[in-house]
Amino acid sequence: MQIIHTLVTGQAFYGIPVQELGAKGPLLQKILSVVGVTADAKEIINYFHKTFAKPENAWEKPIMNARSTPRLNLYILGFPVRLPFEIKFVGEVLKAMDGHTYEVKEGFIIDKVIDYDKLETRLLKKAPVGKFVHISATGVKFEVPVYLAIQQQPDGKKQYRVILLGRQALRERQREIEEDIKKYDRAVDLIKEGGVTKHEGLKGGTLEQNTPTGLLLTHDFEDDLFRPSGYTWTQSLAVRRFLASGETDRAKRILDFYLKFMQVQGKRDKYFGGIPSCFDVYTSEPVENPSIGGTAAIGLAAMAYEKKTNDKTYQPLVKAIAKWLLDMQKASQGGAVKFSPELKRQYGEPNALVNAFFKNYAKVYGENKFNDAAKDNRAWVVTKLWITQQVYYATRMTLIISRSIPKPAGS
Repeated sequence: MQIIHTLVTGQAFYGIPVQELGAKGPLLQKILSVVGVTADAKEIINYFHKTFAKPENAWEKPIMNARSTPRLNLYILGFPVRLPFEIKFVGEVLKAMDGHTYEVKEGFIIDKVIDYDKLETRLLKKAPVGKFVHISATGVKFEVPVYLAIQQQPDGKKQYRVILLGRQALRERQREIEEDIKKYDRAVDLIKEGGVTKHEGLKGGTLEQNTPTGLLLTHDFEDDLFRPSGYTWTQSLAVRRFLASGETDRAKRILDFYLKFMQVQGKRDKYFGGIPSCFDVYTSEPVENPSIGGTAAIGLAAMAYEKKTNDKTYQPLVKAIAKWLLDMQKASQGGAVKFSPELKRQYGEPNALVNAFFKNYAKVYGENKFNDAAKDNRAWVVTKLWITQQVYYATRMTLIISRSIPKPAGS
C-alpha cells in the first residue's frame, strides 16, 4: 500500500503521532499510518498457477511452502490482526493430525481445517493412489502422504483437493499393506502347489444384508475378480422390495448410507455432485463416477420411503438430488440429461428416471419449476426418442424403460 501511495502521490509516508490524527491533512495518509495491508508475492504466484493450470495439475503448487490463495495481512498500529486466528488454526491442525484425515480450506483472511473420520474418508471420491507433496522448509525436504479428493462439476470437469493423512490413517494404511503382503504370500504359495481354487458365493444378487455399509452385494464374480460391488441401481430396487414387504428397517439402512454420503460430499463447500454408480459394500468407497439415472433412482426410492413411513429423515438427500439433477439438465441443454456428467451421449434410461423424479418431486414438494423441467424433458423424448431415434441405448432393457413414458397420440 505504501508503494502504491508513493507512486500515486510522489510522496513517501511519514509516521503521524496519535495526537495529530484529528488535525487537518490527507485522510489516506492518516489511515495508512495506522492501518497496513500486505500480501505475499509467493501466494500470488501459486494462485495464478491454480487458476490457469489443468485441474489435475493445479494442486501441485510451484512454491510448495506457500499458500494457493493470496491472503490479505491486516495490521493496526503494527499489530497483525490475524495472529489470534493463526494461533487457533495451528491448534486445529495439531488436533486434526492426531485424527484420521483432514484438509485445509484457504480463505483470503482466515483458514479453516476440515477433518474427516474413517467412514467419511472412505466415502470421499479419491484418486486411487496416494501421492506425495514435497515441502521445503528451512532447507529441509520431507514428504507428506496425501489423497486427492475428486469433485465433479455439472459440466463434467473435475476439481482436485488435497486430503492429508493423520496418524490414525497412517497406522491403518500400514496395517492394510501388511495384510496385502500376507495375502500375496498365500497366493504365491498356492501357485507353487499347482492348485487353482474357484469360489462361487451365495451373497451376490440376493437380499442378504450383512455388510458393514448395509448395501447389498450385486455380483459374486466381481467380488472374486475385482471388488465387492454394490451398484446404486441394485440398491434402489432393494429399497422398493423392502418397502413392499414391510421391511422398512432394511430399506432405512440403505438410505442411511446415501444420506451419509451426501453429507460428506457437502462437508467442505455444501456441494453435492451426484451418487456414483457403484460402491464397495465393505469399505464404503465409491468406485465409479456419478450416475444421473442411479441418483434419480435413489431419490425416487427415498420419496417412496417417506410416503410409506411418513419419516422425513431423507428430505435433505432428496432436495440435494433434485438440485443436482436440475443442474445436469441445464448443463446438457435441450431438456435431456446425459448418462453421467463427463459423457456427452444421452441414453433413454436416465431420462425416464429423471422425468419420473421431476414429476414426483413437484407433486410432493410443490415446486413448479420441476414440473417445467419434466415437460422440457418430455419434449426432448418426443422429438428425439421416437421421431429421430437419435438416442443411444445401453441395453434392450434401457429401451423398454425409456419408453415407459406414454407416447403422445399422433406422434
